[in-house]
Amino acid sequence: MDIIHVQHPLSSIYTAEAEPCVLALGFFDGVHLGHQELINLAKRIAIQQDLKLAVMTFFPHPKQIIGNAQPQTYITPLEQKAKIMQDLGVETLIVVNFDSAFAHLSPTGFIEDYLCGFKCKHAVAGFDFRYGHKGKGNIETLKIEGKRFFEVTEMKKFEIDHEKVSSTKLRNLIAEGRFADIPSFLGTYFESQGTINSMENQHVIVTLSEAFLKPPPGV
Repeated sequence: MDIIHVQHPLSSIYTAEAEPCVLALGFFDGVHLGHQELINLAKRIAIQQDLKLAVMTFFPHPKQIIGNAQPQTYITPLEQKAKIMQDLGVETLIVVNFDSAFAHLSPTGFIEDYLCGFKCKHAVAGFDFRYGHKGKGNIETLKIEGKRFFEVTEMKKFEIDHEKVSSTKLRNLIAEGRFADIPSFLGTYFESQGTINSMENQHVIVTLSEAFLKPPPGV
């Protein structure tokens, strides 16, 4: 899998080498079952249309720039997210540096500079996807403005037992230490990384990586 890190304004160095693709859009923190369904939907379209499968994601989290929040921790930090994407069959992962300059890009500018720049022929996004300055762009504007350049497929709300599968739901489960409930939404158990500081009897003391969302203290 090719990983391309870009920042605004987008350089022609990257777009010149772009190949026609189906482009899945989103932040994808956790790459939970809803995210996987969206990527697999894009993958099926890519196979049908004989196109590359690409994903465009963003880093850091937009809230950190738009909302002036503290540095974010993630269910799946970028390196781990990339590994999961590769396992799902993604051929190109485009990581857009979400800074203040990018945050001020208009919805039309995002479509013309980034989606057209990376030769998107079919965009796939969730029903709640937002883009452009102050999130003024949404899935409906993407369909309307994008039809000049590419097709758009909307991923409807993904639910399990009538509950929306979301990164927020997973964050709450992790914060509450409800690990037995996590596989139902994530598709696997929550994983983190850290350093073993000491081992005493049956207890292991671990310092977790700063990049990962931290569960409550416990065993």
